[in-house]
Amino acid sequence: MTFFEKVKFAMSKVFEMLLPFLKKMTSDAGIFALEMAIIYVPQINDSFKDKDGAAKRAEVFRLIQEAAKAKGIILADSIINGAIEAAVAKLKQMQQV
Repeated sequence: MTFFEKVKFAMSKVFEMLLPFLKKMTSDAGIFALEMAIIYVPQINDSFKDKDGAAKRAEVFRLIQEAAKAKGIILADSIINGAIEAAVAKLKQMQQV
């Protein structure tokens, strides 16, 4: 991506829509959720092979909530969902290599 393409992206409406999400995900809580999702998504994917995506997602969601509660961190559902989506995308990318 060239410099001008990056500038165009930053000024676009897409960036404006993503900005609140990016702010949430770069908070301490968002980073914690993402770290947990990166750990749990591959584990659950491997151990829940016979389950569908919704069941896997629910289990990862539950595990992240439990880990956060144990640390005294309050996470919004949207932060957990975003972290799971990012971890799933990373897992799929790693599987393609």
